[in-house]
Amino acid sequence: MELIRILKVYITEDGGRIGENQLGGHTVSVFGAGGRVYYYAHLDSYALNIAEGDYVTPETVSGYVGTTGNAKNTPPHLHFGVYTSEGAINPLPLLSDRDEH
Repeated sequence: MELIRILKVYITEDGGRIGENQLGGHTVSVFGAGGRVYYYAHLDSYALNIAEGDYVTPETVSGYVGTTGNAKNTPPHLHFGVYTSEGAINPLPLLSDRDEH
């Protein structure tokens, strides 16, 4: 196993759902405050204690960085997107206050 594939992916806020789709592979979508959708894609695998349809929180390890979906021929990575009703926004300012785990 490559070292990068053991990197844990935490959720930004309450309200997530575990799921699958062709582009993102193993994904998590969090439907947050103000109508924002936080999207995590290409997870190598989900954490052992969660399953599709589970509710997740910021303390939840959702899975591990990977190459599922349309990322199968790329280096392991996390596709993290934040979307509003007006489209994608830059997620970096939203993560600057995140506590380290």
